[in-house]
Amino acid sequence: METSTRLGKRRVILLVGQTYRTSAGFVIEVKEKTPTGYLTESERGWVQEIHGVWQHPDGHIEWDFSTGGHWKEGV
Repeated sequence: METSTRLGKRRVILLVGQTYRTSAGFVIEVKEKTPTGYLTESERGWVQEIHGVWQHPDGHIEWDFSTGGHWKEGV
């Protein structure tokens, strides 16, 4: 869902359970919506909360900042 635009990118609302490709080429899955962002996990096991998500015309996403980054237990 689009909420605003900036330089060809658009602010988006992510869907829990969906996967998205990042601007760095990684695939992340949205695990849950938090009060301030989205808890995500990469295919390699990196877990973080992302805030202020933008989507480029080609579909990949980026975000303003992330917090709480850590490796998933057992990785």
